Amino acid sequence: MVTNLHQTIHMFMEKVALGLAVFVSVTERKSEMFIDHDKEIAYVAIPKTATYSIHEFFGYTTGHPEPEFHHMGCETMVDLYPQTRSYFKFAFVRNPWDKLWSTYADFTMRRVHQYSGKVRYNKPLLHEFADFEAFCFGLKDSRWSRDIFFVPQMDLVRGVDRIGRFESLKQDFKEICYYYGIEDHKPLSHQNKGSYDKTYREHYTSMTQRLIGELYAEDIEELGYAF
Repeated sequence: MVTNLHQTIHMFMEKVALGLAVFVSVTERKSEMFIDHDKEIAYVAIPKTATYSIHEFFGYTTGHPEPEFHHMGCETMVDLYPQTRSYFKFAFVRNPWDKLWSTYADFTMRRVHQYSGKVRYNKPLLHEFADFEAFCFGLKDSRWSRDIFFVPQMDLVRGVDRIGRFESLKQDFKEICYYYGIEDHKPLSHQNKGSYDKTYREHYTSMTQRLIGELYAEDIEELGYAF
C-alpha cells in the first residue's frame, strides 16, 4: 500500500515506464498539497472527497499537482515534511462503495484518457474492464489496486488528528474550522461534483457489493460505513 514517498514516486513513474501513459505540458505546480506553516495546519486530501472544494476554500489553486503527490497520505506527508508531525492534520473520508463508483465513473466518463494534468493514457482509463461489474471483480488483482485513487482510505488517514465525512461535508468542515481556529470566511461549496454521485447502489450486484466490502473491509470497519 502507498505509505511512503518512495512507493509514491515509484507508482507514478511506473505508468510512464510501462508505456501506458505520456507526459503532457501543463503549468508547474508550486506545491504538492495544502500545508499552512504559519498556522501549522495540513490537509490530507483523500481522492474523491470534495478535495477541489476544500482547496478552493483555502485559496489553493496552483494548477494540477500529480495525484500521487497531491493526495499523498498523512504518513508520507510527515516523511516528506517532518515539521508537520506536530501540525493539526485533517482529512475527509467517504463510503467506500460510493467512492469507488464515483472514481470509476469519473475515469470512464469524464477523464477518459486524461489521468491527471501531466499524464495522458494512450488507451482509455480502465479500458481493460468491460464495465463496472468486471472492474469490481478484477480490481484486487490489477495494477489499479495500488493506484492512489483506489488504495484503502485507512492507508492515507493514519496519523491525522481529525476525520470528517464526505456525507456531512459542510457541517464537519465548519466544525473543524471552529474548533481549530481556521477562519471560516465563506461557505464551503461542492465543486467538481459529478452527476453520477447519487446513485452508486444501483450499480452494484450482491456479488460486487460483497467483493468491494471485502477489499475495503478495514475502511468499512474502522470508519463505520455500511452499504
